[in-house]
Amino acid sequence: MISIPKLKQDFKDFKKKYSREDFIEFVKQNDMKEINALVCFDCGREFLTEKQKERAGVVTAQKGECYICKDKKMVTSSRHFNYLVKT
Repeated sequence: MISIPKLKQDFKDFKKKYSREDFIEFVKQNDMKEINALVCFDCGREFLTEKQKERAGVVTAQKGECYICKDKKMVTSSRHFNYLVKT
């Protein structure tokens, strides 16, 4: 098991090595959509694996505009839908 101090140090090392710009460039190069996009559950479902579709989970949602369909409804971060990358 990894200790909390080691985990914190690993994270600090990661942040020193990679900038936010590096991460955004990685997202673009790997055909990932906007990393902070808000997506409705109807649109996001297609980006889940079959295993993820079967699993129950909890996410924070808010009323907003879906990045994909542009409808105003309950949305959550695209990270919950594999950053909108089909798997």
